[in-house]
Amino acid sequence: MIKGYIISKKKLVKSFIWRITQLGFKQGTVFLIFIISAKLLNKYEFGLYNYILAIILFLTLFCDFGISTAVSKYVAEYEVTNKRQQKYVLSNSLVLVIALATLTSIISLAITPITKVQVSIMLSAIPLLYVIPISSVYDGTYRGLRRFKELAIVTIIASIITMVISIWLILNFKLIGAIISQCFFYSLISLFLFLKDSGVRFKFNREVLSNILNYSFTYGLALLGYYLFSRVGVIILGRFGYLEELATYELINKVFLLLLLPFTILGQVIAPDFTQMYARKEYKHVYEKFKKYTLGSIIAGIILSSLLYLVIPNLIQVFFPAYYNELLFRLLPWVSIMFMLNVWATTVDSGIIIPTGFAYIMTYTYLILGLLYALLSILLIDNVGYMGIIYLTSFATLLMVVIVRSIFWFKIYAISNN
Repeated sequence: MIKGYIISKKKLVKSFIWRITQLGFKQGTVFLIFIISAKLLNKYEFGLYNYILAIILFLTLFCDFGISTAVSKYVAEYEVTNKRQQKYVLSNSLVLVIALATLTSIISLAITPITKVQVSIMLSAIPLLYVIPISSVYDGTYRGLRRFKELAIVTIIASIITMVISIWLILNFKLIGAIISQCFFYSLISLFLFLKDSGVRFKFNREVLSNILNYSFTYGLALLGYYLFSRVGVIILGRFGYLEELATYELINKVFLLLLLPFTILGQVIAPDFTQMYARKEYKHVYEKFKKYTLGSIIAGIILSSLLYLVIPNLIQVFFPAYYNELLFRLLPWVSIMFMLNVWATTVDSGIIIPTGFAYIMTYTYLILGLLYALLSILLIDNVGYMGIIYLTSFATLLMVVIVRSIFWFKIYAISNN
């Protein structure tokens, strides 16, 4: 028992190192494009860039709609319950996301008059609706199989190439160049992973497709609800002309999101283990591990958010002096609080709740919160201004974290004791 535990810990550490390397390069590349854009674009263009990305990332929810997460779950689950079905997961999932991306692309062009984005700019961003979900499906497959090393190597190569190309693109094509840089990066990852697994052939499998659709739909609704109260505020700020406030908010938020990465990685690394523990009906083990990760993530969130609150103003003053103003100090406390809450949420959601099949808790909670948020945000921005969106987002994040994890706590406690 002790020997097996040590081996498991070693595998966990190795997986974590490869995963943090992969996502470090991935998020680092996206962040580099963001930083170069902040330096080379004026505040209006930079705000518009973030507005367009917020729209595109919202639309990619409908292209993936939880499919990549379902892929990761079932690849790991079939490893224990049905290895024959495992080989059908990737090919069936890729067909699904390509079909959804095509439908979403048509819709995205139709709504350009509502978003007030030029058609030419929207066309440059359309490829993201394909390459982001395709790369996510491959990512989910490799995660479920614990092939973290291969994912890391592919991402490192794609990142190095993109880092060089993106500087030239943004220097020469400004806003369009920043968008194309994102497209280029995800395209490289998708292409490399496709070539690596070029032997994959599509074969329709009703059971696999049904399982993926059912769970992805449940989780996809949860993602939609989460996006409504966590990111739709960015779209509303852009739509109502608060582009300078949006630029400052996103600059702070991106720093926090980058530092949320280790907790996302931890959740993704432990996810296959929790899926298989639950499949083997080791409910007490799941409950005990849940308590351990909950306590650890809460403590880590409090410590990190406090440190970042003190450090970030100095970083902004040195690297982005144009953004070192009263607006920065008005937004920073609220973004710090949201980060502290999200450390807990990210670790437990991706590592325990979703892999054990309880995503439906998130679905109901996030959809209700998201719909209420969407309605209240319009009222608040008219009466309170841009800070109304910030207050509302912070409160919605608090409710999300407390409600979902409390419900899961009671459910897994009841199951483990029965």
